[in-house]
Amino acid sequence: ADELVRALFSERFDPAADAVPWLTAAALFYALAHLGRHASIALGRGRAIAWTAGGALTLNVVLNSILIPRYSFEGAAVATLISEVVEAAALGTLLYRSNRSLRAGPVLAVPLVAGAAMVGVLLALGLRGIAAVAVGAPVYVFALIVTGRVMAPHEARMVRSLLRRPAGPGTPEQLAERPPDEI
Repeated sequence: ADELVRALFSERFDPAADAVPWLTAAALFYALAHLGRHASIALGRGRAIAWTAGGALTLNVVLNSILIPRYSFEGAAVATLISEVVEAAALGTLLYRSNRSLRAGPVLAVPLVAGAAMVGVLLALGLRGIAAVAVGAPVYVFALIVTGRVMAPHEARMVRSLLRRPAGPGTPEQLAERPPDEI
């Protein structure tokens, strides 16, 4: 993390390098929350999303007020990770309750398998720092798409259809029933 922080910001920010692993982990949960947020918007659950975001914000502020005085940058990063995990879990629960046809196992397994594939490639190549970011990000995206299509094809079709159309009425079941060429 030191090398990455120096390359992006300069040596003045070396003390912040300890926060990078926490923030990197938080990014995964942010991505899951983002997907859950957009899918929930498509299902018309805007009010529930607002309450979830408010709860996550409140949790983040409370955790920051406790952790930053004692742990500085790293405390703020841990607060962010915890807040993102809670928000992703809440939005995932909201999405699941809104649409019981989603299979939670495959939906959760896809990003984990993609992450494991990325880690495997990075370890096999021995990459660290900026090189790891440059290689890891596209590997993760590719692995996410492939594992999604293999492990959760129904859900992958729903995600593609949600990404290709503006938010509005229509349930995921209606979207999933469309022929593949319309999705």
